[in-house]
Amino acid sequence: MRSEVRQLRSAVDTTTAKGKRDLAILDVMLFLGLRREEVADLLLTAFRQDGGRWWVVFPGKRDKVRRLKVHDLLFQTVTAWLQAAGLAFDQSGPVFRSFDRGDHVTSNGIDASVIGRLVSAYGFRAGLAPAQGENQLSALCSACKSSNYLTQKHEKRLGFFSTNTVNTFVSYRFRKP
Repeated sequence: MRSEVRQLRSAVDTTTAKGKRDLAILDVMLFLGLRREEVADLLLTAFRQDGGRWWVVFPGKRDKVRRLKVHDLLFQTVTAWLQAAGLAFDQSGPVFRSFDRGDHVTSNGIDASVIGRLVSAYGFRAGLAPAQGENQLSALCSACKSSNYLTQKHEKRLGFFSTNTVNTFVSYRFRKP
């Protein structure tokens, strides 16, 4: 598991502001276990210091207040993103923001679908996931369920390194109960 986390984190180019943002998003998900909707809704004011330690305090499911300890590496990556974006913890607004066409940080937050695509893209780049999401795979499986196999053309389109993985998914998805 640790090697997969290292692979995923190393797939991000942190020389750019987008890369710093993306690594911070991945780290928030990895270290805090937040869902993509929670990451998208995370506000700068959610980061609080108490007794020399940083915490993230935010409403979770069913408006239950969650208080999560911030790992030192997570703090470093979030701080690097905030510096690149010209933001600080004492400001208001979303932590993770979009970029305009000129690659400038905007005041607009990003939504959960952007985070989902981002995670998929870095998962593929790290060699941990197919090139396209499960919806594409499901559509392809529907087309292939009668033959119960995928051709090399399909394999290449999805970015899988082994058709066995896809065939296992196909057989599982369309097995009869």
